[in-house]
Amino acid sequence: MTKDRRRLVASQSFSFLRAAAVAASIDDISWTCGTLATRYSGSDLWSFTWSSDGNQYTAWGDGGGTGGGGIWSWGIARIAGGPPTSFTPTDLAKGPSGTGQGKIGSIFALGSTLYVHFNTQSGSPPGQELRKSTDNGATLGGQIFAWDNPDILKFINHGQGNEYGDGYVYASQGGWNTTDPVYLMRVAEGSIETESAWLWWDGSGWDVRTNRSAIFTVVGGPFAALQTTITYLPPTGEYLLLHPTEADVGKFRMYLGPNPWGPWTLLANYTAGQLWPCDNFAASEMLPRHVPPKWIGSISGGEFDWWMIFSAADTANGWDSWNEVQGTFTVS
Repeated sequence: MTKDRRRLVASQSFSFLRAAAVAASIDDISWTCGTLATRYSGSDLWSFTWSSDGNQYTAWGDGGGTGGGGIWSWGIARIAGGPPTSFTPTDLAKGPSGTGQGKIGSIFALGSTLYVHFNTQSGSPPGQELRKSTDNGATLGGQIFAWDNPDILKFINHGQGNEYGDGYVYASQGGWNTTDPVYLMRVAEGSIETESAWLWWDGSGWDVRTNRSAIFTVVGGPFAALQTTITYLPPTGEYLLLHPTEADVGKFRMYLGPNPWGPWTLLANYTAGQLWPCDNFAASEMLPRHVPPKWIGSISGGEFDWWMIFSAADTANGWDSWNEVQGTFTVS
């Protein structure tokens, strides 16, 4: 199919999202470092989504999940309730015993169906697949299709079950090279299982992969593009982009944008000169930072709370673990 027939312009794409948003914007960020806690040592990644069944689901790798008792290559857990001061975790589907036999890089709820981006961990770079669970994470099906490129995608949560997705599923995508930029993909909800239906942002609309245009240029850090995450914030209708600048818990940047393709405005820059204030990790390896969508609060008194979950490998705090901390956005 030719470019002219496949390309879709972006006009009115986000009319529903904008209508759902409150007339407010984020001005600043603060952290409640006393809420920083580490759990579930030994497992990493911890991507999040919020299903229409009311629960959140997280995917982990290389460990014992939330319950321990062994080591599995990958797993899915249900997170009931919350925020982190009062949630109940339950481990569900698990992969093969041991490590290196596949990982779930991102999990996404479309209604109550859970889709995952599955890294086979075979080959260099490894193969990437789309898989799904139709029983609330109790089991995970096999390959729906294998992506024809090795880039890693991170689904973008748009509220519960994709309620603010405007009928589309969005995902950021990054490559394995340090200098690779971040790209943006989307597909109509009803076509998520058809690889050829996925299109890429080309700078003004949607087109095939060969015509894609970067939405964000990485600042640095190993695998910086594939470690970058984007989350929709319903209280203001803005998008939060979390980007690692180095393989260090205390060094990352936060950006805000009106669309999932940006443009991006720097909100906070944590560097060697001014580390993230909650950093108490030594010799850490930082993995993606995630925002559990159910734990994004509502605006009250000119601000709203949210939580950041991240995996960090650290000799002082235990290799690979779930870490949580509360942040507060000030709005006007």
